[in-house]
Amino acid sequence: MAIRSMLDFNNLSPVTVGGLFVAHCMVGTAAAVVATRKGYALGWWLIFGLIGGTPSLVVAVLMQPKESHEI
Repeated sequence: MAIRSMLDFNNLSPVTVGGLFVAHCMVGTAAAVVATRKGYALGWWLIFGLIGGTPSLVVAVLMQPKESHEI
């Protein structure tokens, strides 16, 4: 019965929800920073990161850096 009460999402406090939201946004921002350092657009990756969270960070870490075509 104790496990069932731990998984009851109906009784989450606003502080818990807020903390999870902030953590999600921090992970998304980290994904945007990683992708930007690899040469990808910050704006798009900030959107992807804030929506996708952890999966976006995994994708950003696994992506290959963009090749520079500057002369």
